Amino acid sequence: FKVVLFPMCLLYRQTLISPILSGFSQSNNNYANGNGTIIEIKMDGNIKWIFRKHIQQIQIGDLSRNENLIIYNRPVIENGVIVGRLKLNDNINIIQLAEAIIANGDYYYWLKITTDDRVNGWIFCGKYQNKEQYDERYWVPYFNGRWEIIEKINIGGKNWTVRKISQTITVWEVLNIRDKPGLADTKVISKIVPPENENPQVNLAITEATEETETIDGLTDRWLKINYHGVNGWIFGGYTTVERGGYKYYTPENNILSKLGWF
Repeated sequence: FKVVLFPMCLLYRQTLISPILSGFSQSNNNYANGNGTIIEIKMDGNIKWIFRKHIQQIQIGDLSRNENLIIYNRPVIENGVIVGRLKLNDNINIIQLAEAIIANGDYYYWLKITTDDRVNGWIFCGKYQNKEQYDERYWVPYFNGRWEIIEKINIGGKNWTVRKISQTITVWEVLNIRDKPGLADTKVISKIVPPENENPQVNLAITEATEETETIDGLTDRWLKINYHGVNGWIFGGYTTVERGGYKYYTPENNILSKLGWF
């Protein structure tokens, strides 16, 4: 896939590529042949292309921008050949994701789609043009192995698929920390105790989450791995919140929905 009319100022020497590119994607991430599995990695000059499996159905909503509605024959940074256009409420089937990572750290990604009208092509989905813009990198779907499988475990007769995630959640009440995900055959190893003042909240970074959910007290959510005052353990996500709108967890599928779907 050739990128055309790319600014010469970005054509850095090959030796400058590796330190910048290495933080974005690793070829040994475990996605078990599901979404995120790398299909191909190739270099085109100073651009690293990564093609991933990504299967998802989306209805185009008001979160999409005009630049996301143009269907190209291939993923390019400039001057692609237009083969169609999307409109509000169109249903698309995503079948692949392509990432382009530039030597200076700029990042672009596209989605390969089919439509109900049998139009096949690529739509532009996102770009992050400097370190400050994507410092948290929440909206890069597979950044640093996001949502890769860490392990699969069976606890109390239930199978849990533990996946990698990186974001912040908030706890507002006293909450048990368990040694493993789930209620069955696990034990409480500590408690989160919010401060007793007018702002009783505790913000915590989560590093892992279960793919499967559990229902407790009428709440259905994932189990989340956290560190609280040096204690590593698991809390039930149903008792947590996030301090923003939109989808609660930064999974690759939710990230893409947040770019293209309905608010």
